[in-house]
Amino acid sequence: MSDQKEAFRKIYELLPPQGEAAFAFLLHNGYYNALPHLAKDPKWNSYLPLNIEEYPPESHTKNYTSLHYKKMVEDLGFIVLYCKQVQNVTTFPSDEIYTNFLYSLCELPPFIPDDERKQFKKDLFTYTLKQNGRNTDGTPVDRSTTLELVIKKVC
Repeated sequence: MSDQKEAFRKIYELLPPQGEAAFAFLLHNGYYNALPHLAKDPKWNSYLPLNIEEYPPESHTKNYTSLHYKKMVEDLGFIVLYCKQVQNVTTFPSDEIYTNFLYSLCELPPFIPDDERKQFKKDLFTYTLKQNGRNTDGTPVDRSTTLELVIKKVC
């Protein structure tokens, strides 16, 4: 969503007085860091949409925290009932499982020729792994930051 403030403004308009809404969304993730690297890779840049480097959400590129969203919704007239930024580390038992997980999230495969998708899948894993790393036992990890937010319309 390109204009999050406008989205929250619309939610404010739609909620009845004393209405509440809950949100959970991703703020930061190594996958988002991997996308611009894929876009610059000569192997893939001719297949990918021109704006792929602009894809990561603003929350990621501008490194927003829960305080940013708390202030944003309060400025719109909401009361914040709950606001928490959570660091998540998910361990995957194998490279293959993590690779399949990443590929299932990725919206780029339709742009990649069928005969190139296996290599694309490997490269997506490699670029993301460079961002997220491995555990001491060698298993891959996915690192992310999520926001949990519950708000209430006052009037």
